[in-house]
Amino acid sequence: MDFKKELLNKISIAEALTLTFILSVGLSLLYKYGFYYHLGVEWYLNSISPQQILLSSIGLVFTSLLGVILGVSMTLLSRKYFEISLVIFVIICLMFFVVNLLGYQFIASKFIMLMVYTITVSSIVKINLFSTDSEGRIISSIPWEDRKITDKVTPLIITVISVIGLLGMTLFQGKVEAEDILKNPNARTLVKVKGESEVWELIDINGDKVLLLLKKPKFFKAEQLKPTFKIIEYKEIEKYKSN
Repeated sequence: MDFKKELLNKISIAEALTLTFILSVGLSLLYKYGFYYHLGVEWYLNSISPQQILLSSIGLVFTSLLGVILGVSMTLLSRKYFEISLVIFVIICLMFFVVNLLGYQFIASKFIMLMVYTITVSSIVKINLFSTDSEGRIISSIPWEDRKITDKVTPLIITVISVIGLLGMTLFQGKVEAEDILKNPNARTLVKVKGESEVWELIDINGDKVLLLLKKPKFFKAEQLKPTFKIIEYKEIEKYKSN
């Protein structure tokens, strides 16, 4: 019996949900590491629980899972309904170009990530389930012991490379958001702390604690001052202004 089919038959809904949760937390952790590392506060991850990391990265998790669903659906649909899968892909591309033209670079990066996940997952599904050998037979329907060594190794290598690429994309997305914060200090919530005259940017809320970034003076370029962070209790905030 094919190993992949046997594995799918053994996985229950509860196990699938558990696996989805673990993968979601893993992606969130990788995303947040890229985010905080490029901000220069990777140590902040030690103070956040896995549940908080997941909740604060829900947008990325949703984008990733949507990309997986679209990738699988488009591959399955394309075998019988090629036009439908093509329309779905065209709509995604058009949405990306419209958002990019409007100047929403951060949102545009989300669309790029969605497209990368969709195309990559689609390729993984296709090569593992629908690729054919030199005789035109679908490889996944051939017993494992009867397959050629190239038919065994090639899907595995491509799958591993694709997964590594997706993980790298997730890490890169965290870097994009961090750079957006450093280059656009007025794009986030600004706060003042009791007893201080400085203005701070609200980066993250963790229970009753908040992570703040000191807002740079207008006459300094972003790269001229090293970012200054601090953690305070939420009750120490005197006032805030949302942008």
